[in-house]
Amino acid sequence: MKINVTKPLKWAQWTTYILVFLFLDVIIMGPLSCLIFHDFYHYLIPNDASQTFPLSKFQKITQEKGLVQFKQSIKRIPHESAQLPILSNNGIPEPIPLRDHVNYIMDLRLQLFCRTHQGEFPSTPLTVSLSSNVGRGTPLYVKEWQVVCMRPGADIYERELYSDAKTHGNRRAAFEREWVNTVHWEDVISLPPDTKHLTLSVEKRGAVELLFKMDDDDDGSAVQIRETFIQGLRYLMVKHRLLAYLFGCIVCYVVLSLMFLFTSVATFTFVSSRIVKMKTD
Repeated sequence: MKINVTKPLKWAQWTTYILVFLFLDVIIMGPLSCLIFHDFYHYLIPNDASQTFPLSKFQKITQEKGLVQFKQSIKRIPHESAQLPILSNNGIPEPIPLRDHVNYIMDLRLQLFCRTHQGEFPSTPLTVSLSSNVGRGTPLYVKEWQVVCMRPGADIYERELYSDAKTHGNRRAAFEREWVNTVHWEDVISLPPDTKHLTLSVEKRGAVELLFKMDDDDDGSAVQIRETFIQGLRYLMVKHRLLAYLFGCIVCYVVLSLMFLFTSVATFTFVSSRIVKMKTD
């Protein structure tokens, strides 16, 4: 009885080819596609096209009872400079560096605790406004924000709020989950090239105390400023950077994989035909 092993050997051969192709495709084409898109992204969009400045870089000014203001000047940097200065989150107020002759748009993220001794689970409205020298003191953006204040008996100390997370991490995390008020507004105001300073005002009502959360990470109160590009594609790539990277890497990976597949099939076909021709000769 003869056993035909030709087909199993061919299946094993083709299975090996496919596995080698998939292995090389994932190991080589995957990282290569991300590197190509990363280079393409930074070719279209400079590194400093989008910047985040924590609220601790602003000067806190309380002019009157019930009003808290954060004010900071804007320093325009000429285009001759290769890169904008990077501000470290050290709690020291510094002017905001922006490119000269460039329009920007700003997002606002606020996180704060509210303390009061009036009732249980009280809430109070806050009026948040933004102004600059362009409007000559007139608010360019006004928004009402309803926040929940800590109930009587619940307390948190400022030294624990800004202390090392390893020391007071559990208590701090519990307070944040229960009492932190968070809001994120996008495209609040535009900053034309003649903007010299920026003022954030928070007006409170009643006997409440506001404690702003300004951490060293990306979760605290901050403003995000990004360039306003004429092309809509570049604007979306700056605003949704993570999605842009994900979509771009997938597109580059598909293109490179198809090119690799076409080259592999063409090479395999050519080599196989040459081998068959040599055998027949």
